Amino acid sequence: MKKSYPKLLVVALMSFASAFFMAGCTALLVGGAAAGTVAYVNGELKKTEDGTVKDLADATSDAFKNLGYKQISSNYDKTSGELIARTSTDDKVTVKLTKKTKDTTEVSIRVGTFGDQDISLSVLEAIEKEL
Repeated sequence: MKKSYPKLLVVALMSFASAFFMAGCTALLVGGAAAGTVAYVNGELKKTEDGTVKDLADATSDAFKNLGYKQISSNYDKTSGELIARTSTDDKVTVKLTKKTKDTTEVSIRVGTFGDQDISLSVLEAIEKEL
């Protein structure tokens, strides 16, 4: 019996296409050394860090300064917060903080409307340096 190469080609192309389109949904998923895992999903970078919301808010403000970003706003309390800055190219950087436990806080970073993985990672690294 003869194999049907057109069917195999279609299946292979469909597999490749689905992998390509799904890559945007979960572009990055790596183990984190501190409190949690770094996940970049749908344009947003998330990681749970050791520290309170205030600790993370202070570290974020310092990170914005060190990166040369202009901080626009900073609002937080004991359970959540949001800090917003602008890059030198006027991209909006939003960092949201959510208390997870007494000693851990989820950090969520979005750049612009659709996200920018490289800038998000550099913001996260700058925050971690300040902790």
